[in-house]
Formats: sequence, structure tokens, C-alpha cells
Amino acid sequence: MLLILKNRKGFTFLLVMMTVMILGIMLGLTGQSWRMTMKREKEKELLFRGSQIKEAIESYRGTAGNVPLYDLKVLLQKDPVTRRRRLRRIYTDPMTGKADWTLIPSSTGIKDINGVASTSNETPLKVSFANISSLSSFTGTKKYSDWKFVYDRNNIRASIHNAYHEEW
Repeated sequence: MLLILKNRKGFTFLLVMMTVMILGIMLGLTGQSWRMTMKREKEKELLFRGSQIKEAIESYRGTAGNVPLYDLKVLLQKDPVTRRRRLRRIYTDPMTGKADWTLIPSSTGIKDINGVASTSNETPLKVSFANISSLSSFTGTKKYSDWKFVYDRNNIRASIHNAYHEEW
């Protein structure tokens, strides 16, 4: 039978086209898997960077007291008590690639930053944070901009750290 097919014109071309088609499908599936993996990593990075900024705000509130935080760049300055920087750099939002965080004002009415949120309107992969008390407000959110990293006196720092390191 192979001998019969060998004599027909176009058989090699057909075989090559089928091989290219199969390889294309396999590469497409690999690309989708890679895209999901990258999105998961960006989500983890968003949790890490947002929590770092939130913890820097907590540190600022602990030493500066009632002095308003009007700009995130203030967090780059050394803490007068510990002589360490609260934040080494202003992180970029991993979902947008820019340092364009949404600044969340305090509820006091004074121009004061109380937290940050992503500006991305993409839909998150992870939507359940029920087992982490400090991130319970993230549960059921429809977009990354709903993930708000806000200073709260009662918040436990370790819980966001645990969420960052939990299995996805």
C-alpha cells in the first residue's frame, strides 16, 4: 500500500501539512498553559507587592503617628527610629507593568493614603480567599482593581504572607 501511495503526486505534501497542523495544535495548547502559569505568577506578585506597600504604610503609621501620608515616595525615606527604609522602591503593578497604583485615601477626609489597589480590570484566576481572614475581602472579586491593600490596625501581617506562599 505504501508503494501505491508513493507513486501518487502530493502525498508528501499532504503528510507535511498534517504534521505542521498537529505541531500547531500542540504549540497552541502549550501557549495557553504558559499564559495561565504567567497569570498565576503575576497574581502572586501582586499579592506580594501590594502587601509590601501595605506593610510599609503600617510601619509609617506606627512611627509617624497622625502625620498624613501624601505620597508613596515618603515610604522610601529612612525611618527615624529604626534607621531603615520602609520600602526599598515603589513597586510596579505586575498586572499593568507600571507604577500606576490606585491610591486609596483614608476615611478621615484628610489627603492621606491608606492603601493601594491595582489599576487592572482583568478578571483574576484566584477568587477564593476564604481561609485567610485578612484577605476575605478579596473573595469573589471580579477584577484585580478590587484587590485593595489597605492599612488596618487589626490586620495581621503574616496572613497575607501565608496567602502569597499557599499552593495555587
